[in-house]
Amino acid sequence: MTDSNHNNMPASPFWQSLLRHPHPFGGTLVLSLLLTLAIGLQLHWFLDNATQAAAQRYGQTLANLAAEQAAGALLNQDQVSLNAQMADIGRNLDVAGATLHDVEDRLLAQVGTLAQHNPHLQIAQYSAPVVLQDSVAGYVTVAVNLARALDNRMRLYGRLLLTTALLVALFWLWARRYQAEPTPTKPASATKKVRRLKPRVKLTLDLLNLEQLHTELNGEAFKQLLSRFEQQLQGVTALYGGESQGLQNNQLTLLFSDENRTEASFRAICSAELLHSLSESSELALKLGARILPFEASANLKAQYSRQLKPGGTRATLISVKLLDEALTERCQFAARADQRSARVEQLLPPYQQLLINQCNQLCQAPASDA
Repeated sequence: MTDSNHNNMPASPFWQSLLRHPHPFGGTLVLSLLLTLAIGLQLHWFLDNATQAAAQRYGQTLANLAAEQAAGALLNQDQVSLNAQMADIGRNLDVAGATLHDVEDRLLAQVGTLAQHNPHLQIAQYSAPVVLQDSVAGYVTVAVNLARALDNRMRLYGRLLLTTALLVALFWLWARRYQAEPTPTKPASATKKVRRLKPRVKLTLDLLNLEQLHTELNGEAFKQLLSRFEQQLQGVTALYGGESQGLQNNQLTLLFSDENRTEASFRAICSAELLHSLSESSELALKLGARILPFEASANLKAQYSRQLKPGGTRATLISVKLLDEALTERCQFAARADQRSARVEQLLPPYQQLLINQCNQLCQAPASDA
């Protein structure tokens, strides 16, 4: 395969995303919309339960009251009083209708309409027995119309949606105005100075046999190889963090930040060793060379470390001696190198080694994503 084919190597969306910086307002907007959706669902659930509970209390109270009032008239077989009492119940707010039946289900009195007579109404029915001398002589059914409560709730939803739309529009306008304004030089420099106060460690992964694999494999196999590696890398960064600086010249760079530089160095070591283990667990995988340096390391030192990682060689994780301290040597075993500027990571010490093995097994068992 010619050199021109190497320059035209297919780039997956993952590799392209590594070279792009995230939109400064996108994450905030997405989180705001998700939060609004969650609040809306919770509000819908609360209002629905509240509406049902209020309707049940109201309807059952009216049914009980009508049953008590109908007892005397039913005992005296006073049809006029029964009709008048049903009419009084029907005049209450949101009452669609009321009926009185005897124990043989014969209609004795009725006012208004029930749900079966008007299927377009949103009605809930509540019943209460009419008790005469310790025996049930009939039962009253009261139908409550829920349309007014539901209409009020829909108006509330409309106001909430309108408010959300206005907030999103204002946020979008503010974001466009912020992006259109030129960034002053001095505040930007001050921001960089503040960020540099937090120690950062750089992990550079050399993809030693990337071009060789691209030459030997067909397009589909090479695409699957990259897909598997990107899935492994996403799993590792999910465990140990690391800010990707993109892929360039077959090198992938991750930045690790922490208040304690030892912790940042240790997370970089764990990430490199875990990626080595994941590569070794596959018959066909990328061979990686890893070097861990202070973020402020000179270009000469970076070039020197890069030359020590030869394509096709065994796995290696080199670390600058400037990052080594007593706390780090209690977690990892290092082998000194002749240049006295770097050391080789031999292995993680217990219990971290077993934790790394468990994490490797977990990531190996993860289902492969679609290519």
